[in-house]
Amino acid sequence: MERIGSLTVHDADEGRARELARSIATVSSARLATGMPSMRDIDIAINASPVGLSASDALPFPVDALPSHAVVADVIMESRTTALLESAHARGLRVHHGRNMMNHAMPIAASFFGFSASLDWNGEVL
Repeated sequence: MERIGSLTVHDADEGRARELARSIATVSSARLATGMPSMRDIDIAINASPVGLSASDALPFPVDALPSHAVVADVIMESRTTALLESAHARGLRVHHGRNMMNHAMPIAASFFGFSASLDWNGEVL
């Protein structure tokens, strides 16, 4: 497992970004920053906001400024391919769909709540 060297948390609400960064700092040795990062320095760009739920939403960050090796992930599960992921894919970037994230997170959440960890996000046996 590789450790995160640095992490920039960006949120429209700067106070919320600082609060999340402080929380992460309690369990991580990564260099933490808040605010809009320099997109050219990004390896993984993750949209963890509701921006993109509506087809009329603007992209949450400028995909065209990312380096060619970047991976773009979106936590939005429906629709599977969001405008963000479509834009990243069109640039030739690797993408990670929200449903993939959920399928890996649900066994952890299910276990936390005392349910079988063999359930997927729809509650069907894996």
